Formats: sequence, C-alpha cells, structure tokens
Amino acid sequence: MPPPSPLNIVYVPYGNAQIDMDNKVVTCQHGDTECDLNTYEQCAIDVYPAAADYLPFIACLEGKRSLSRQPAQALADCSAEAGLDFAPVQECHDDEDRAWDLNVKNAGLTPADHQYTPWVELDGELYDDSVDFQTALCTAYTAKGGSSDACKAAIM
Repeated sequence: MPPPSPLNIVYVPYGNAQIDMDNKVVTCQHGDTECDLNTYEQCAIDVYPAAADYLPFIACLEGKRSLSRQPAQALADCSAEAGLDFAPVQECHDDEDRAWDLNVKNAGLTPADHQYTPWVELDGELYDDSVDFQTALCTAYTAKGGSSDACKAAIM
C-alpha cells in the first residue's frame, strides 16, 4: 500500500456568502443561482469525498459560461463528463436539512478574514499569486515529502 499523500485538498464552495443562523438563510453575492450551485458542489463533495472524484465535476461547472442561464443542463453535462452518478447529489441538494448542514459546515470552513474569491491557502497561508501556482503547490508538496514527475519539472 502506498504511503498517505502529503497533499490534502479542501475545496470550500461558499465564496462571499452570508449565513443567517437564526432564520436559516444563506445569501450569496451573485444571487440565488450561485447559492443553489454552491449547494450542488457541497453535495458532490459530501457524496463523493475523494477530490479525484468531485474536482472534475466542480472544475467543469466552474468553466461553464452558460451556467447561470442553464444550470440544469450544466449540472447534467458536468456529471456525465466527470463520470458521476448525479442522483445522489440531487438527493442531497433536495434534502433541506442536509443542504443546510452543508452550508453551515462550509460557512465555518471559510476564513473570516477572506477578502475575495477564490481565496487559496497553501499550508494555512494565503497563496501569493505573484508565484506560479504549480510551482508554489509543488514546493509545498515536496517540502512535505511528496514526489511527482510533474513537480520535479515545475520546481527545477
């Protein structure tokens, strides 16, 4: 069995949303569609917790220009593209209690001092975007004992 990876990805689909715990309401910077899609992403992570499973789905969604106009089609297309069974994601999304719990969890994972999105941290520190991301990621990864051919090429 291979050793555990020193890389741990925590993707937090929450952005600049605000949560009202008393009234159980989440308000998103870009409106209800953004909140709805955040919940779908949260559910994808909950249903498929391995980053290798959920990241292709989320990357596809984030890359869709028609997302705000045709979210149902984008969700179907991205599920198929990522090879995910969308039914359990939809079931999670439609379960109001589960969806609320996921929003509360993601609100708690969002740093209180974040100023914009995406807010990217490496080893608990804000990513300095003056450094190429692959180089920064590979530097952190190899410092923790990780090794890959892509990282060797990126930091040499």
